Amino acid sequence: MQTLKQKNKITIDVIIVTYNRASLFRKSLLSICNQTYKDFTIKVLDNGSTDNTKEVYDEIVNRYPDRKFEYKRLDKNHIDDYFTEELNKMITGDYVIVFHDDDLMHPRYVEQLMKIIPEHPEFVILGGKTKISENPEDLKWDEPTEKYIAGDMRDMVKWYFIGDTMSFPAICYQSHWYKNTKFRDDLYGNRGDFPFLMEIAEHGKVCRLEDRFLHYRLHKNQNTFIWPSMEKQKNLIKKMADILLSGDKEYQNAFFFGIENIFLPSGYIDYKIAVQEGWIHFSKKNARSKIYAIHLLKYLLYNILSLVIPSKKSRFKEKAKRHRLKSFTSIKISADKSNEIHIKECSYTKININISGKNNRLFIYSANGTGNINIDIAGDNNIIFIGRIVNRGLATIKAYCSNGEISIPETGIINNLSICNGYKEQYQKITGGKISIGSGTKFGSCFIFNPHSNTHINIGKQCMLSDDITIRNTDGHPIYNAETKECLNKVCAGNGIDIGNHVWIGLGASILKNTKIPDASIVGSEAVITKQFSESNTAIAGNPAKIVKRNVIWTAENNDFFSPAENTEQ
Repeated sequence: MQTLKQKNKITIDVIIVTYNRASLFRKSLLSICNQTYKDFTIKVLDNGSTDNTKEVYDEIVNRYPDRKFEYKRLDKNHIDDYFTEELNKMITGDYVIVFHDDDLMHPRYVEQLMKIIPEHPEFVILGGKTKISENPEDLKWDEPTEKYIAGDMRDMVKWYFIGDTMSFPAICYQSHWYKNTKFRDDLYGNRGDFPFLMEIAEHGKVCRLEDRFLHYRLHKNQNTFIWPSMEKQKNLIKKMADILLSGDKEYQNAFFFGIENIFLPSGYIDYKIAVQEGWIHFSKKNARSKIYAIHLLKYLLYNILSLVIPSKKSRFKEKAKRHRLKSFTSIKISADKSNEIHIKECSYTKININISGKNNRLFIYSANGTGNINIDIAGDNNIIFIGRIVNRGLATIKAYCSNGEISIPETGIINNLSICNGYKEQYQKITGGKISIGSGTKFGSCFIFNPHSNTHINIGKQCMLSDDITIRNTDGHPIYNAETKECLNKVCAGNGIDIGNHVWIGLGASILKNTKIPDASIVGSEAVITKQFSESNTAIAGNPAKIVKRNVIWTAENNDFFSPAENTEQ
């Protein structure tokens, strides 16, 4: 088979795919036309646009008579295999760049590629990093340094995990491998582009350009940052984990760095999944107790240094204060050895754990801040997961059941949070209850109670709960029909309380059994929720609560909310 290097001439296609974004498409196409390297064909695949995309194309073709163009318009907007087939038919060069219609290309990008490609036929993928902004008019390109590094699939995944990945819209591929590789949105969602790259990288080397050759334009109606489902996110990370964790320590360290510093903080992967899959390392397992006396010594040392070195007094005083707080830290655990207990961080806190059952699993990933965590478990086979709590007061978590689950992936401010899954006096009869709290939710003081078997309380992401809140999935005592003796108020299996994302619950509100509060709702002070609401962006108030206002939004940031309003009397 003839290699690329043996051929007299290496050819490259630049294909821009577009649909109904004529104004963005114009600037993207111009950035390709203004390439310093001239000897390639500019191809446009119009996915059935109904705006003036074709007129824009014709205008630019007339402006650049020395350029080679090719245009194809599909009969409608195709999102199936037909679109891919038509795209592949347009690829005739040895290499191809499939460019996005809302980005801009550095004028010397193709020139730089064509300096590298003839000397390195082993490169199946070539690409660089990106500039990001909303204003392409203000864009100033840097002069290329022409530096690049070579790697393989494992290196490419490592770059991804340390936040140094290549920009997908400006990648150049060997055409053969591009046409014979499929995106797997069914497995990985709209982040399936990276598994696509990994599969191509199996066939050769990867070239990462050190310069930024793409301008990624932020604009309205983008869908790039829509996260795939949690299951598809897990599939993607598992594929990458298999690659990196099978390598040497350098690759393993890159994986754990990325999980803890990029993927978890950004919400790209859930804390709970990271723990269950073993992607987070815990520093202690089945710890019995630990008092951080060393921090007391450091507290005394930094106080002395603040006196000896006056120029750095404030800095040493601050360090002394932090170590003084840490010196109070303690972990006390009472549990049968059959229970699995993992604690990664526990600074600035006291953690007391009492487990009287067997085969329970407790994960505490991070508990920074001030205050205490008290955990009490009476029952078997429960899972309690605390991903991260910051600026924390008192958190009391109780599991009085078997096969139950309490999950707090990540939360911010907690003043006084009490969670109880099950019922202490009946814990041997209760099984399968679940309580989950979404990432970013903040609490004043709140009591959450789910005592029935196989029921649930779900609180969404980015919610804000004021003080004296009660979320209670029970009436507490049975009510019977006087004649039939049928229980009228039992919470049945599968029933529970569902609170959506970005819900604000006001002071003293009560959320009762078998209720639902949709996304972006506001629950008024002292409101009593007794039924399931289905309409988002509403204000709900009263006893029993009802919708009092529609089409509302709210924000947790006060900004100038408490400042005097303009044009009003002071």
